[in-house]
Amino acid sequence: MKRQRLLQACLLAIMLGASTSNSAMAASLSWTDLSAQIPTTTLDEMADYPLLSFASSRGTEWLVGNPNQLFQVTSQQKIFDLTPDLKKFGLQKIRQVASDGQGWIVVGDSSPWYSQPDLAFLYDGMYWKNASGVMASLPPQEWVGQIIGKRGLWIIPTSRGLFVWQSSLKTIANIPLPKNLMDNGFDKIDFYALKYGWLMAVEIGQDKHHYLFDGQNFQDVSPRIGQTNKTTAIGSNGAAALIVTAQTDTKIPKVTATYFDGRSSYKLDAHFRACVDQKNKAIKFFPESDIV
Repeated sequence: MKRQRLLQACLLAIMLGASTSNSAMAASLSWTDLSAQIPTTTLDEMADYPLLSFASSRGTEWLVGNPNQLFQVTSQQKIFDLTPDLKKFGLQKIRQVASDGQGWIVVGDSSPWYSQPDLAFLYDGMYWKNASGVMASLPPQEWVGQIIGKRGLWIIPTSRGLFVWQSSLKTIANIPLPKNLMDNGFDKIDFYALKYGWLMAVEIGQDKHHYLFDGQNFQDVSPRIGQTNKTTAIGSNGAAALIVTAQTDTKIPKVTATYFDGRSSYKLDAHFRACVDQKNKAIKFFPESDIV
């Protein structure tokens, strides 16, 4: 238990440190130990999840937890246990938590035997709203991917399609994917919030393809992103995405990096380098210089 709490404290410190502003990051990081505040309440006392496996931010506030517990970290560095609320709602397991920049959606199961989540609740930092009807509206037996939100609009990818839900409405809209994806299939699909729409990254075999989604239509932006592959790492701050790829067919991996906000794109290749982690058979990226 002591080791478990130490691991949780380390992870929480990393999450909070990552939220520090760029100007503060350039000077020095300031760390606050909140480990003593981490709650111990769980949804299932028999289940063992020793690590914090997710963190979702709304500005300087976070929802942090694992499939068995959830708590809120406020901008005043106070922690509030949300697990009792979820237990009251009937959740037995948390599937995922996502933010739209204004609040969060918590998705989970009312039974450990369900193959797909059946419960969903919106949380604005103080109050909960039942949104489980959204889960019921999705086609049965379809895998539900990582939900992503932006200002009240939620993107819900599934194994066969895409759904969009405006949180002020009770119904969801089914958006057809590009025809070539429906005809040829795909292995994985992920969305990243941009200032102008969303970046959709699609894995097909060893390749990745990229589309700009404006809420209704798709535009192939792969030529603007550049060549990508299984090593590609993508991150978004809600306004723009950074796409970094290592070409591993040379002794020293060549790195390509692109900034993309939905309209403008910039090459940042010179700011990154990469090396091959032979032990873990993985690519590691390193900033080569400060990015302005």
